[in-house]
Amino acid sequence: MKPDYHSSNQQQSSSQLSRDQLELLIERYFACGLTEGQEAVLKRELASTPHQSDIIDEARATMSYYRVGQQVAARHQQWASRRTLLAVAASVTMLLGVGIAVWQLSEDRANECVAYVDGQKVTDDQVVMAMLSNELTAIGNAQSAIENNMMSQLHRIGTVLDENETDADNQ
Repeated sequence: MKPDYHSSNQQQSSSQLSRDQLELLIERYFACGLTEGQEAVLKRELASTPHQSDIIDEARATMSYYRVGQQVAARHQQWASRRTLLAVAASVTMLLGVGIAVWQLSEDRANECVAYVDGQKVTDDQVVMAMLSNELTAIGNAQSAIENNMMSQLHRIGTVLDENETDADNQ
């Protein structure tokens, strides 16, 4: 019968696990057999235990590496979210600007669409609308590229984590 040294968090905070108990907990962690509470206990124990062994060192390294991977992924997601927000803001600003320009011009000159490109006035409605359409398409493509890049980076991080887990299982 296995000892239940995870039933009370208060019990854990007041006493350290023996080396054998800690190694058993680590084995259960690598087998994905821990609850979130038990995993928290394991993390605290690894941070404070004086015990040393290969499996304890491996668990420390794995948990540290996993934490760094989570932080990197969070930063990438945060950056991608900001870029998406900026792309949306730029689109809204451009549409608002074109809408105001069209509205102002419609009061003076009915049915005339004007854009300025490199200091040149463009009054052909079809050309102006095509330019607007191209800009909106470019913004959408940039957003897709950012999302694909983020997913690729997250996939690479997951592959490295999987390789490390496989290497650990083979040892």
